[in-house]
Amino acid sequence: MKSVITASALIFFAISVSLSEAEPVQNKIEEGMTISAIIDNSVAPFKFQIRTSKEDGLLEAIDVFSPSGEKLQTIVSADAEMPCSSCRLMEFKDLNFDGYNDLLILIGWGSGGNMFDVWTYNPKKRMFANVSFDNEFANPIVDVENKILITNSPMGCCAGTNFYYGYNKDKFHLFKQTEYSIENKKEVIVVKELVRGKWKASKKYGDSLE
Repeated sequence: MKSVITASALIFFAISVSLSEAEPVQNKIEEGMTISAIIDNSVAPFKFQIRTSKEDGLLEAIDVFSPSGEKLQTIVSADAEMPCSSCRLMEFKDLNFDGYNDLLILIGWGSGGNMFDVWTYNPKKRMFANVSFDNEFANPIVDVENKILITNSPMGCCAGTNFYYGYNKDKFHLFKQTEYSIENKKEVIVVKELVRGKWKASKKYGDSLE
């Protein structure tokens, strides 16, 4: 039986995952700093070397090197943020379920969790490609069993939206979103699903919070 992450629990789960997985080893940015990461499980780690701006010390570019030391590309993420004490500048997750880890670059953090710039790895080209999303890419959860990518955009303590993406034909496709809030001391969940090319909405009420 496939497990399901409920909308009511996701805001707390998403933020706790984002923070508990973070290790304070990338909470500063220094010129020439190198981070190693497994991208392809069949080979040694790739290396990501940081270049910083001379004006403000923020991330300017990331040079990517293969396990053999060959420079593969230079990644520029203009919105990169200086990490907090419990954040990582870069995270690596298989977002599109192809067996290769993709790159997430921190571009924002706060009480609502972490936001990222996303770069997926193409094993044929041996390069990362930037991916844009219609909604902010925050607090990602990779549901490997169901092959679903979930992001979470909280608004305060008790409201927000979860976005559910599938991956097909080299693209992420939004197929569902849940908006949760509190009305008259009851949890309210509005579910919007893409059915045969059209969005359909339904509304559910949870138990009283009193």
